[in-house]
Amino acid sequence: DADAAGREAEINPVLRALASPVRGRVVLIGPRRVGKSAMARAVANTFGQLMIGWEGGMAGASAG
Repeated sequence: DADAAGREAEINPVLRALASPVRGRVVLIGPRRVGKSAMARAVANTFGQLMIGWEGGMAGASAG
């Protein structure tokens, strides 16, 4: 997402919090037009890419 470009420093902590067994919830709070929706889309896209990579690695591991 173009709005989230260069926001890895903000996206990575959100991904870590979502992956945590203790802190599995994230709330994005802020004034209008600061990029909360873009951040949510970027997190979802990044998570999706990670899952596709993980599933691909798992499929390759089970084939051999």
